[in-house]
Amino acid sequence: MPSQSQVSREVTSPFIAEFRQRYPEYNNLTDDQLSDAVYKKFYSDMPREQFEKQVSEKISASKKIVRFQGQLHEFPADFTEEEIATALKSTVPNPWATLGTWASIAFGIPLAVLVLGASLVWAFSGFAAKWS
Repeated sequence: MPSQSQVSREVTSPFIAEFRQRYPEYNNLTDDQLSDAVYKKFYSDMPREQFEKQVSEKISASKKIVRFQGQLHEFPADFTEEEIATALKSTVPNPWATLGTWASIAFGIPLAVLVLGASLVWAFSGFAAKWS
């Protein structure tokens, strides 16, 4: 389960999150580095203060976007960190259910093949039971 401090550090502005979705090649940059790169590449003709004001207006939008386990999750802006952590906890799969699924595949398929094979051998032998 993510701790509240992990969630708060990973809250990303909608502007940055949307940019990362459109251009995944920039995912290796921090938010500050990406903001600088976007400013230099696309907005160098406007003053830096005006760019930051436009970005901050987009940040104060009605959503919080959180990156958790490589996926982006959107939450209303009025969600607290505790509510976000609780919601993210529900996205973590149950490891025992996963183990049960893989165990049933690992043992179920060979067992089904064994039963089918034994049935075919019995059928082709003329349905005869061997008496000793």
